[in-house]
Amino acid sequence: STNAPTWTVRPGYYSASVYYPASTSNYWSNTNTGGYSDLTVVGTIPTPTVLYNPNFGTISKATSSLPGVNFSAPRTGTLKITATFTYLSATATGASYAIKMLESTTATDLGFASGYTGVNNVAVIAQNQTTITGFMATTVSTTYNIKIQSVQTTSTIAYIGNLGTAGSQLTFVMEYVD
Repeated sequence: STNAPTWTVRPGYYSASVYYPASTSNYWSNTNTGGYSDLTVVGTIPTPTVLYNPNFGTISKATSSLPGVNFSAPRTGTLKITATFTYLSATATGASYAIKMLESTTATDLGFASGYTGVNNVAVIAQNQTTITGFMATTVSTTYNIKIQSVQTTSTIAYIGNLGTAGSQLTFVMEYVD
């Protein structure tokens, strides 16, 4: 009998890491106080800088310059996406926020993060290090658009990518897990 070799794709073979640099003039903002909504671009958001991308293909900014990424899936499988950024919130006392990452073509929710930004009845400008991890099934050569939305509980303004500090940049890491 003939024994054909078994090929296994190593972890990380299909993966990518990109980031949007922090800036005091180019960032996203949201003043929404109802449900989840898109953040609005202030200034000009550059094309994301690719840190690592051996086999993933072209990655670009999300549709309409939203905080997110646009890509064509390099293969069929389960993709893990992790977004990390500083969520800067100029808040009323005791305000809370919630952020979600979603696949915008199908409006499928991929992951959530939430927290409080007011402390001890004192209004603050809180910098919240935020990480959202989500999983999605992909089909080879299908284009996906991943974006981040947010909601605030009081009349506040929130930022992603503001202040010009290294911790405020927005980073996406994508890796197939099967």
